[in-house]
Amino acid sequence: YTELLDGSLISWLKKEPLGKRRKYILMQDNAPSHASRYTNAFLDKKGLKEHRRLPWPSNSPDLNPVENYWAILKRKIYANNRQYNDLDTLWDAVQAAAKAISSAEVKNLTDSVDKRLEKLFITRGGHIKA
Repeated sequence: YTELLDGSLISWLKKEPLGKRRKYILMQDNAPSHASRYTNAFLDKKGLKEHRRLPWPSNSPDLNPVENYWAILKRKIYANNRQYNDLDTLWDAVQAAAKAISSAEVKNLTDSVDKRLEKLFITRGGHIKA
């Protein structure tokens, strides 16, 4: 997991110009690879100590709007039971599907977070349906 973070998140953060650096919130669920002492030490060492890390319940896809984004993306990629014979064709389909998701759809997903949290509060942390 730390190799994935190093190759994606950390390298992306390093590319941001110094004058434009902002504070970020890193949202991870409490999966063992995310919550381990090793991962936390890695994030501290990489300079994410000053960034807020948002603890998130493990196995909680109902709370995270990105899970719904992935579901929309997957439906578009595999519409009509489409199958792919090679990675290049699949990657092209992923890119086309991502471009086809409108900013209004993404905004709708992010706007739904408050409603999800309210449902979670009502169920006292129990299962909710997004």
